[in-house]
Amino acid sequence: MNQSVPRSLEDGLATPVPRGRMAEPGEAALDRIVGLAALLCEAPMAVLTRVDDDHPQGTSLGFGFAPHEVPSDMALFAEAVQQGGILIVPDLTQDPRFNTLACVTCAPFLRFYAGVPLEMLEGQGTGTLCVVGHSPRDLAPVQRLALQSLARHASTELGLRRSLDAERAARTEVARLLSERNDLLARNDVLRREADHRVKNSLQLVAAMLGLQARRLSDASAAKALEDAQQRIGGIAAVHEQLYRSSGTDLVEVSDFVEGLCAALAANRPANVDALRVHADKLTLESSQAMNLGLLLSELVTNAFKHAYADGMRGDVRVVLTADDRWVNLVVSDDGAGLPPGFGPEGRTGLGMRLVRAVLGEFGGAITAKTGTGATFAIKMPVTLATG
Repeated sequence: MNQSVPRSLEDGLATPVPRGRMAEPGEAALDRIVGLAALLCEAPMAVLTRVDDDHPQGTSLGFGFAPHEVPSDMALFAEAVQQGGILIVPDLTQDPRFNTLACVTCAPFLRFYAGVPLEMLEGQGTGTLCVVGHSPRDLAPVQRLALQSLARHASTELGLRRSLDAERAARTEVARLLSERNDLLARNDVLRREADHRVKNSLQLVAAMLGLQARRLSDASAAKALEDAQQRIGGIAAVHEQLYRSSGTDLVEVSDFVEGLCAALAANRPANVDALRVHADKLTLESSQAMNLGLLLSELVTNAFKHAYADGMRGDVRVVLTADDRWVNLVVSDDGAGLPPGFGPEGRTGLGMRLVRAVLGEFGGAITAKTGTGATFAIKMPVTLATG
Protein backbone atom coordinates (compact mmCIF):
# COMPACT_ATOMS: atom_id res chain seq x y z
CA MET A 1 0.00 0.00 0.00
CA ASN A 2 1.53 3.33 -1.06
CA GLN A 3 1.62 6.02 1.58
CA SER A 4 2.47 9.69 1.23
CA VAL A 5 5.56 10.99 2.98
CA PRO A 6 4.89 13.78 5.52
CA ARG A 7 6.47 17.12 4.75
CA SER A 8 8.64 16.69 7.83
CA LEU A 9 10.26 13.64 6.21
CA GLU A 10 10.97 15.45 2.94
CA ASP A 11 12.55 18.28 4.93
CA GLY A 12 14.70 15.81 6.84
CA LEU A 13 16.04 13.70 3.94
CA ALA A 14 19.22 15.71 3.56
CA THR A 15 20.03 15.89 7.25
CA PRO A 16 20.03 13.16 9.92
CA VAL A 17 17.13 13.77 12.28
CA PRO A 18 17.53 12.82 15.97
CA ARG A 19 14.93 10.38 17.21
CA GLY A 20 14.35 8.75 20.57
CA ARG A 21 12.88 5.44 21.69
CA MET A 22 9.13 5.12 21.83
CA ALA A 23 8.18 5.47 25.48
CA GLU A 24 4.48 4.74 25.61
CA PRO A 25 2.32 2.24 27.53
CA GLY A 26 2.34 -1.17 25.84
CA GLU A 27 5.89 -0.76 24.42
CA ALA A 28 6.70 -4.33 25.44
CA ALA A 29 4.44 -5.64 22.66
CA LEU A 30 6.32 -3.57 20.08
CA ASP A 31 9.64 -4.68 21.58
CA ARG A 32 8.62 -8.28 20.97
CA ILE A 33 7.60 -7.54 17.38
CA VAL A 34 10.94 -5.86 16.62
CA GLY A 35 12.91 -8.65 18.28
CA LEU A 36 10.88 -11.31 16.46
CA ALA A 37 11.54 -9.58 13.13
CA ALA A 38 15.29 -9.81 13.74
CA LEU A 39 15.00 -13.45 14.82
CA LEU A 40 12.86 -14.65 11.90
CA CYS A 41 14.88 -12.75 9.33
CA GLU A 42 18.19 -13.89 10.89
CA ALA A 43 19.30 -10.28 11.16
CA PRO A 44 21.42 -8.86 14.00
CA MET A 45 19.35 -5.66 14.18
CA ALA A 46 15.80 -4.44 13.60
CA VAL A 47 14.13 -1.02 13.86
CA LEU A 48 10.52 0.16 14.12
CA THR A 49 10.21 3.82 13.09
CA ARG A 50 7.11 5.98 13.27
CA VAL A 51 6.38 9.58 12.24
CA ASP A 52 3.11 11.30 13.18
CA ASP A 53 1.73 14.61 14.41
CA ASP A 54 3.01 13.96 17.93
CA HIS A 55 6.48 12.94 16.64
CA PRO A 56 7.05 14.96 13.43
CA GLN A 57 10.79 14.21 13.51
CA GLY A 58 10.27 10.51 14.08
CA THR A 59 10.63 8.07 16.93
CA SER A 60 12.38 4.70 16.76
CA LEU A 61 12.45 1.44 18.66
CA GLY A 62 15.59 -0.58 17.98
CA PHE A 63 16.75 -4.14 18.62
CA GLY A 64 20.43 -5.14 18.62
CA PHE A 65 21.79 -1.59 18.54
CA ALA A 66 23.79 0.29 21.10
CA PRO A 67 21.57 3.23 22.26
CA HIS A 68 23.62 5.75 20.24
CA GLU A 69 23.68 3.59 17.07
CA VAL A 70 19.96 3.48 16.20
CA PRO A 71 19.97 4.89 12.62
CA SER A 72 18.73 8.47 12.39
CA ASP A 73 18.98 8.89 8.60
CA MET A 74 15.53 9.32 7.07
CA ALA A 75 16.37 8.44 3.47
CA LEU A 76 15.83 4.69 3.89
CA PHE A 77 12.62 5.30 5.82
CA ALA A 78 11.31 7.72 3.19
CA GLU A 79 12.16 5.38 0.31
CA ALA A 80 10.35 2.46 1.95
CA VAL A 81 7.26 4.56 2.66
CA GLN A 82 7.13 6.05 -0.83
CA GLN A 83 7.69 2.74 -2.60
CA GLY A 84 5.10 0.71 -0.70
CA GLY A 85 5.47 -3.03 -0.31
CA ILE A 86 8.79 -4.39 0.82
CA LEU A 87 12.04 -2.56 0.05
CA ILE A 88 15.18 -4.71 0.02
CA VAL A 89 18.65 -3.23 -0.51
CA PRO A 90 21.14 -6.16 -0.54
CA ASP A 91 24.21 -3.91 -0.31
CA LEU A 92 23.83 -0.30 0.79
CA THR A 93 27.43 0.53 -0.17
CA GLN A 94 26.65 -0.30 -3.81
CA ASP A 95 23.41 1.68 -4.04
CA PRO A 96 24.00 5.33 -4.98
CA ARG A 97 20.81 6.37 -3.19
CA PHE A 98 22.21 5.29 0.18
CA ASN A 99 25.98 4.74 0.02
CA THR A 100 26.76 8.14 1.52
CA LEU A 101 24.42 7.83 4.51
CA ALA A 102 26.04 8.20 7.93
CA CYS A 103 24.74 4.79 9.05
CA VAL A 104 26.60 3.24 6.09
CA THR A 105 29.86 5.15 6.20
CA CYS A 106 30.05 5.33 10.01
CA ALA A 107 28.92 3.16 12.94
CA PRO A 108 26.95 0.97 12.82
CA PHE A 109 28.33 0.49 9.21
CA LEU A 110 25.18 -1.03 7.74
CA ARG A 111 25.34 -3.00 4.48
CA PHE A 112 21.94 -4.73 4.22
CA TYR A 113 18.44 -3.26 4.57
CA ALA A 114 14.93 -4.73 4.28
CA GLY A 115 11.94 -2.65 5.30
CA VAL A 116 8.14 -2.71 5.09
CA PRO A 117 5.91 0.37 5.48
CA LEU A 118 3.30 0.19 8.22
CA GLU A 119 -0.29 0.29 6.99
CA MET A 120 -1.49 3.08 9.25
CA LEU A 121 -4.98 4.56 9.09
CA GLU A 122 -5.38 8.07 7.72
CA GLY A 123 -4.33 10.61 10.29
CA GLN A 124 -2.18 8.13 12.26
CA GLY A 125 1.12 8.95 10.55
CA THR A 126 3.52 6.64 8.76
CA GLY A 127 6.08 4.09 9.83
CA THR A 128 8.33 1.20 8.84
CA LEU A 129 9.54 -2.08 10.29
CA CYS A 130 12.99 -3.00 8.98
CA VAL A 131 15.83 -5.40 9.57
CA VAL A 132 19.47 -4.49 8.86
CA GLY A 133 22.85 -6.13 8.95
CA HIS A 134 26.58 -5.71 8.51
CA SER A 135 26.91 -8.03 5.52
CA PRO A 136 25.34 -7.97 2.05
CA ARG A 137 22.46 -10.44 1.71
CA ASP A 138 18.83 -10.97 0.71
CA LEU A 139 15.74 -12.33 2.43
CA ALA A 140 14.26 -15.72 1.72
CA PRO A 141 10.62 -15.68 0.53
CA VAL A 142 9.36 -16.97 3.87
CA GLN A 143 11.34 -14.25 5.66
CA ARG A 144 9.77 -11.59 3.42
CA LEU A 145 6.31 -12.90 4.32
CA ALA A 146 7.23 -12.95 8.01
CA LEU A 147 8.50 -9.34 7.92
CA GLN A 148 5.34 -8.17 6.13
CA SER A 149 3.12 -10.02 8.61
CA LEU A 150 4.97 -8.50 11.58
CA ALA A 151 4.64 -5.05 10.01
CA ARG A 152 0.86 -5.52 9.81
CA HIS A 153 0.83 -6.65 13.44
CA ALA A 154 2.86 -3.57 14.44
CA SER A 155 0.39 -1.35 12.54
CA THR A 156 -2.51 -2.90 14.45
CA GLU A 157 -0.72 -2.47 17.78
CA LEU A 158 0.08 1.17 17.09
CA GLY A 159 -3.52 1.80 15.99
CA LEU A 160 -4.82 0.25 19.18
CA ARG A 161 -2.46 2.33 21.26
CA ARG A 162 -3.59 5.46 19.41
CA SER A 163 -7.22 4.55 20.12
CA LEU A 164 -6.41 3.94 23.78
CA ASP A 165 -4.62 7.28 23.98
CA ALA A 166 -7.66 8.98 22.45
CA GLU A 167 -9.94 7.19 24.90
CA ARG A 168 -7.78 8.20 27.86
CA ALA A 169 -7.74 11.79 26.63
CA ALA A 170 -11.52 11.71 26.24
CA ARG A 171 -11.95 10.28 29.75
CA THR A 172 -9.68 12.97 31.14
CA GLU A 173 -11.68 15.66 29.35
CA VAL A 174 -14.98 14.20 30.57
CA ALA A 175 -13.63 14.10 34.13
CA ARG A 176 -12.54 17.74 33.79
CA LEU A 177 -15.94 18.81 32.48
CA LEU A 178 -17.73 16.89 35.23
CA SER A 179 -15.51 18.53 37.82
CA GLU A 180 -16.29 21.97 36.36
CA ARG A 181 -20.00 21.10 36.32
CA ASN A 182 -19.91 20.02 39.96
CA ASP A 183 -18.07 23.21 40.91
CA LEU A 184 -20.66 25.31 39.09
CA LEU A 185 -23.51 23.41 40.76
CA ALA A 186 -21.90 23.89 44.16
CA ARG A 187 -21.51 27.62 43.56
CA ASN A 188 -25.08 27.80 42.30
CA ASP A 189 -26.33 26.07 45.46
CA VAL A 190 -24.41 28.52 47.65
CA LEU A 191 -25.91 31.43 45.73
CA ARG A 192 -29.41 29.94 45.95
CA ARG A 193 -29.15 29.42 49.70
CA GLU A 194 -27.81 32.94 50.15
CA ALA A 195 -30.68 34.30 48.03
CA ASP A 196 -33.24 32.37 50.13
CA HIS A 197 -31.67 33.77 53.29
CA ARG A 198 -31.71 37.35 52.04
CA VAL A 199 -35.25 37.08 50.65
CA LYS A 200 -36.43 35.67 53.99
CA ASN A 201 -34.83 38.53 55.90
CA SER A 202 -36.30 41.11 53.54
CA LEU A 203 -39.79 39.59 53.75
CA GLN A 204 -39.63 39.45 57.53
CA LEU A 205 -38.72 43.14 57.58
CA VAL A 206 -41.63 43.97 55.27
CA ALA A 207 -44.01 41.88 57.42
CA ALA A 208 -42.85 43.68 60.56
CA MET A 209 -43.39 47.07 58.96
CA LEU A 210 -46.88 46.06 57.82
CA GLY A 211 -47.68 44.95 61.37
CA LEU A 212 -46.54 48.27 62.79
CA GLN A 213 -48.58 50.17 60.22
CA ALA A 214 -51.69 48.05 60.87
CA ARG A 215 -51.59 48.86 64.57
CA ARG A 216 -51.52 52.59 63.83
CA LEU A 217 -54.58 52.57 61.57
CA SER A 218 -57.98 53.54 62.91
CA ASP A 219 -59.78 52.05 59.92
CA ALA A 220 -60.54 48.47 60.93
CA SER A 221 -60.88 47.16 57.37
CA ALA A 222 -57.59 48.70 56.28
CA ALA A 223 -55.86 47.35 59.37
CA LYS A 224 -57.31 43.88 58.64
CA ALA A 225 -56.02 44.05 55.07
CA LEU A 226 -52.52 44.91 56.30
CA GLU A 227 -52.63 42.09 58.86
CA ASP A 228 -53.63 39.62 56.16
CA ALA A 229 -50.76 40.84 53.98
CA GLN A 230 -48.39 40.57 56.96
CA GLN A 231 -49.46 36.98 57.58
CA ARG A 232 -49.13 36.03 53.92
CA ILE A 233 -45.67 37.58 53.61
CA GLY A 234 -44.65 35.84 56.82
CA GLY A 235 -45.69 32.53 55.28
CA ILE A 236 -43.61 33.17 52.18
CA ALA A 237 -40.66 34.14 54.38
CA ALA A 238 -41.05 30.82 56.21
CA VAL A 239 -40.84 28.98 52.88
CA HIS A 240 -37.51 30.66 52.07
CA GLU A 241 -36.27 29.99 55.60
CA GLN A 242 -36.90 26.25 55.19
CA LEU A 243 -35.26 26.20 51.76
CA TYR A 244 -32.24 27.91 53.30
CA ARG A 245 -32.12 25.28 56.03
CA SER A 246 -32.38 22.39 53.53
CA SER A 247 -29.30 20.52 52.29
CA GLY A 248 -26.70 22.50 50.37
CA THR A 249 -27.77 21.08 47.01
CA ASP A 250 -30.53 21.83 44.54
CA LEU A 251 -32.48 18.87 45.95
CA VAL A 252 -34.80 19.15 48.95
CA GLU A 253 -35.96 16.35 51.27
CA VAL A 254 -39.63 17.28 51.26
CA SER A 255 -40.74 15.60 54.49
CA ASP A 256 -38.18 17.61 56.49
CA PHE A 257 -39.03 20.74 54.51
CA VAL A 258 -42.80 20.38 55.11
CA GLU A 259 -42.39 19.59 58.79
CA GLY A 260 -40.09 22.58 59.29
CA LEU A 261 -42.42 24.91 57.39
CA CYS A 262 -45.45 23.70 59.35
CA ALA A 263 -43.58 24.22 62.61
CA ALA A 264 -42.87 27.82 61.61
CA LEU A 265 -46.50 28.39 60.63
CA ALA A 266 -47.82 26.70 63.78
CA ALA A 267 -45.82 29.10 65.92
CA ASN A 268 -48.21 31.87 64.80
CA ARG A 269 -51.46 29.87 64.82
CA PRO A 270 -54.53 31.44 66.47
CA ALA A 271 -55.57 30.36 69.96
CA ASN A 272 -58.52 28.30 68.71
CA VAL A 273 -56.25 26.01 66.65
CA ASP A 274 -54.98 23.38 69.05
CA ALA A 275 -52.31 21.91 66.81
CA LEU A 276 -51.04 21.65 63.25
CA ARG A 277 -50.59 17.92 62.63
CA VAL A 278 -48.34 16.82 59.77
CA HIS A 279 -47.73 13.60 57.87
CA ALA A 280 -45.40 13.73 54.88
CA ASP A 281 -44.02 10.90 52.76
CA LYS A 282 -40.29 10.71 52.25
CA LEU A 283 -39.46 12.11 48.82
CA THR A 284 -36.95 14.42 47.18
CA LEU A 285 -37.80 17.31 44.87
CA GLU A 286 -35.83 19.98 43.08
CA SER A 287 -35.77 23.22 45.03
CA SER A 288 -37.99 25.01 42.48
CA GLN A 289 -40.69 22.36 42.92
CA ALA A 290 -40.31 22.48 46.70
CA MET A 291 -40.71 26.27 46.54
CA ASN A 292 -44.07 25.95 44.72
CA LEU A 293 -45.20 23.28 47.15
CA GLY A 294 -44.24 25.48 50.10
CA LEU A 295 -46.15 28.46 48.76
CA LEU A 296 -49.31 26.37 48.29
CA LEU A 297 -48.96 24.76 51.71
CA SER A 298 -48.42 28.11 53.41
CA GLU A 299 -51.49 29.62 51.76
CA LEU A 300 -53.82 26.73 52.58
CA VAL A 301 -52.65 26.42 56.19
CA THR A 302 -52.91 30.19 56.70
CA ASN A 303 -56.40 30.08 55.22
CA ALA A 304 -57.39 27.24 57.60
CA PHE A 305 -56.04 29.16 60.58
CA LYS A 306 -58.21 32.15 59.65
CA HIS A 307 -61.49 30.46 58.72
CA ALA A 308 -61.74 26.90 60.10
CA TYR A 309 -62.77 27.59 63.68
CA ALA A 310 -65.09 30.50 64.37
CA ASP A 311 -67.76 31.26 66.92
CA GLY A 312 -66.04 29.57 69.84
CA MET A 313 -65.05 26.38 67.97
CA ARG A 314 -61.57 24.93 68.26
CA GLY A 315 -59.66 21.97 66.89
CA ASP A 316 -56.71 20.85 64.77
CA VAL A 317 -55.54 21.54 61.23
CA ARG A 318 -54.04 18.56 59.40
CA VAL A 319 -51.49 18.42 56.57
CA VAL A 320 -50.97 15.19 54.62
CA LEU A 321 -48.45 14.93 51.79
CA THR A 322 -48.22 11.78 49.65
CA ALA A 323 -46.61 11.00 46.30
CA ASP A 324 -46.52 8.42 43.51
CA ASP A 325 -44.39 8.23 40.37
CA ARG A 326 -45.94 11.32 38.75
CA TRP A 327 -47.91 13.29 41.29
CA VAL A 328 -47.55 14.91 44.68
CA ASN A 329 -50.81 15.13 46.61
CA LEU A 330 -51.21 17.78 49.31
CA VAL A 331 -54.29 17.71 51.55
CA VAL A 332 -55.06 20.36 54.19
CA SER A 333 -58.14 19.68 56.32
CA ASP A 334 -59.85 20.70 59.55
CA ASP A 335 -62.88 19.77 61.71
CA GLY A 336 -64.43 23.22 61.73
CA ALA A 337 -67.62 24.68 60.34
CA GLY A 338 -66.94 23.58 56.77
CA LEU A 339 -67.34 25.51 53.55
CA PRO A 340 -70.30 27.68 52.56
CA PRO A 341 -72.83 26.22 50.08
CA GLY A 342 -71.65 26.37 46.48
CA PHE A 343 -68.02 27.06 47.42
CA GLY A 344 -65.56 26.30 44.65
CA PRO A 345 -61.89 27.33 44.64
CA GLU A 346 -61.97 28.04 40.92
CA GLY A 347 -64.48 30.85 41.35
CA ARG A 348 -63.04 32.56 44.41
CA THR A 349 -61.74 36.09 43.93
CA GLY A 350 -59.78 36.42 47.17
CA LEU A 351 -56.04 37.01 46.94
CA GLY A 352 -55.22 33.68 48.56
CA MET A 353 -57.12 31.49 46.08
CA ARG A 354 -55.94 33.59 43.16
CA LEU A 355 -52.36 33.00 44.31
CA VAL A 356 -53.00 29.25 44.58
CA ARG A 357 -54.53 29.09 41.11
CA ALA A 358 -51.65 31.13 39.65
CA VAL A 359 -49.01 28.78 41.09
CA LEU A 360 -50.91 25.67 39.94
CA GLY A 361 -51.49 27.17 36.51
CA GLU A 362 -47.75 27.35 35.87
CA PHE A 363 -47.32 23.57 35.81
CA GLY A 364 -50.79 22.06 35.30
CA GLY A 365 -51.75 21.31 38.87
CA ALA A 366 -55.31 21.24 40.22
CA ILE A 367 -57.13 22.05 43.45
CA THR A 368 -60.42 20.65 44.75
CA ALA A 369 -62.42 21.45 47.88
CA LYS A 370 -65.07 19.51 49.74
CA THR A 371 -67.02 20.04 52.93
CA GLY A 372 -68.48 17.73 55.51
CA THR A 373 -67.05 17.55 58.96
CA GLY A 374 -64.90 20.57 58.38
CA ALA A 375 -63.23 21.59 55.10
CA THR A 376 -60.75 19.70 52.97
CA PHE A 377 -58.56 21.20 50.25
CA ALA A 378 -56.66 18.79 48.00
CA ILE A 379 -53.94 19.80 45.57
CA LYS A 380 -52.46 17.53 42.89
CA MET A 381 -49.08 18.59 41.47
CA PRO A 382 -47.26 16.94 38.57
CA VAL A 383 -43.61 16.54 39.51
CA THR A 384 -40.49 14.68 38.56
CA LEU A 385 -39.22 12.92 41.66
CA ALA A 386 -35.47 13.29 42.13
CA THR A 387 -33.37 10.16 42.66
CA GLY A 388 -30.48 11.65 44.57
